[in-house]
Amino acid sequence: MAYKIGIDIVDVADFKRSINRTKSLKYKLFTSHEIDYCRKKGLEHLASRFAAKEAFFKACNAGGISWKDVEIRNIESGKPEIVLGKKAKSRFNFSLIEVSLSQTGKNAVAVVLVDYSKK
Repeated sequence: MAYKIGIDIVDVADFKRSINRTKSLKYKLFTSHEIDYCRKKGLEHLASRFAAKEAFFKACNAGGISWKDVEIRNIESGKPEIVLGKKAKSRFNFSLIEVSLSQTGKNAVAVVLVDYSKK
């Protein structure tokens, strides 16, 4: 197996300042689904999705992929998953992508594991 792992932590207060300072930033980083979901949950949940995208990019060395081409969704049970858009899907052939998120009022953290083994 050929696993790669990425991790990222976000200071929620710094993230909030960045989002408030540049109003268009969240629309560049997140899909409408992510924004709508997190509007109900709180800004720390949006920060954890940012951390997950950063962790994904680290695990994959994924330069050139749009922030919005990597979407964090929750399945019915609440477990988060990474959904890749067309460009990311065509570039990567993973047999597995796992993501774990956690957040408090102060910090948001994400870990991403990808398996490059052939399907």
